[in-house]
Amino acid sequence: MKVKSGIVIALVTIAALALAACGSATSGPAASSMMASAEGNPWMLASYVNAEGKTVDVPAGTEITALFEQGRVTGSGGCNRYAGVYTVTGQNVKMEVGGATMMYCPPEEVMAAEAAYLAAMDRVATYKVSGDQLQLAGEDGGVVLTYSVLQPKALVGTIWGMTAYNNGTGGLTTPLAGRNVTALFGAEGDMAGNAGCNVYTAAYQVDGTNISIGQSTATTMACAQPEGILEQEAAYLAALQTVTQYQIEGDQLVLLNAEGAKAAVFAARADAYARALALLGNAEYQTEWTESGVVTLEDGEYRAPAAPGSASELVIEMTEYVAAGKLKDQATGSEQLGAAVILTSSGGGTGTFYELHAMVIRDGQFYDVAWTQLGDGVQINSLAIVNGEILVDMITHGPQDAACCPTQPVVQTYALNGEELVLTSK
Repeated sequence: MKVKSGIVIALVTIAALALAACGSATSGPAASSMMASAEGNPWMLASYVNAEGKTVDVPAGTEITALFEQGRVTGSGGCNRYAGVYTVTGQNVKMEVGGATMMYCPPEEVMAAEAAYLAAMDRVATYKVSGDQLQLAGEDGGVVLTYSVLQPKALVGTIWGMTAYNNGTGGLTTPLAGRNVTALFGAEGDMAGNAGCNVYTAAYQVDGTNISIGQSTATTMACAQPEGILEQEAAYLAALQTVTQYQIEGDQLVLLNAEGAKAAVFAARADAYARALALLGNAEYQTEWTESGVVTLEDGEYRAPAAPGSASELVIEMTEYVAAGKLKDQATGSEQLGAAVILTSSGGGTGTFYELHAMVIRDGQFYDVAWTQLGDGVQINSLAIVNGEILVDMITHGPQDAACCPTQPVVQTYALNGEELVLTSK
């Protein structure tokens, strides 16, 4: 996809995983003997047995993972994070998945694979570890899940979703439900994400496994719900300031402070976001530039003659500014899972026009339901979905500004109202 490579802030709405709902972890000799060479190693699923009893390979581009530690199993089902417990007696193992997040990830085959995987875990009765392969079998001895060792994710370029943080009182705590806290480390030493309410950015430096994160700057939204979200946000951003080291095991990132305590823990969110980004980069968008009123992007862009026989070219491109989340429709009061996307359009002249598009998911695809112009030659700082509305932080033209050089900073919010995007900020 020919999308610009700058910082992308993914604000996918994911309910926080409450590990307490998974029941008590089993401790003692039975749990500690669990697959001695498998515990503590992150595993990636290669194949599973579906409801029809057939062995099926995991869909290409989908990562289903598992981490077994001290009687608790956690991982990704390919879309959602899950957690459960296990007990071991000899070669026998019993598992129970007790909780999972509730995100929808197109295409449908991803969700089908996740459902089949979680169902298969409940049927596991025995295990076998052979080199870098882990097999879990049912009571009849038939293998239902086959894993291989999961290679660690890269720090840079992975969308990390926070699963626990140091709240400043001496211990880790899980984030509030209904708010997704993210971090993305860019290649140029810039970091960005969603702190739960506001979008933040910061500079960082890495030397081996040593890392330092500078003072963050953030938008100034005052979210009232859920209760305690702003306190959580402040504690999370403060925890980042204490970080001195990082560790990556499979799809998990741990940030440590100078005392070696965990400041924040993250799980990789890159795969679900990458699938959504690919769909958005090949979706149909509304436009005023074509007679049909629509264009279909291919790998993030559309090119055509500006007019029949013209040497000028119409170019419509998807920028790096994409935010996913729940959009609230003022016309109906309903919420729809979707995304906000900023495109640029140029018809061969000197202008580059920025457009904001509201995309919603229907039947596993993104549909452009409303859009609006942001201006010619504006500079975008960030894009987010907050409280069901789209927030655009940008620099636009003041009364005395030349066309080349906008200087007026503005933060504008837009609400979906049927087939229109309505400016709600003053």
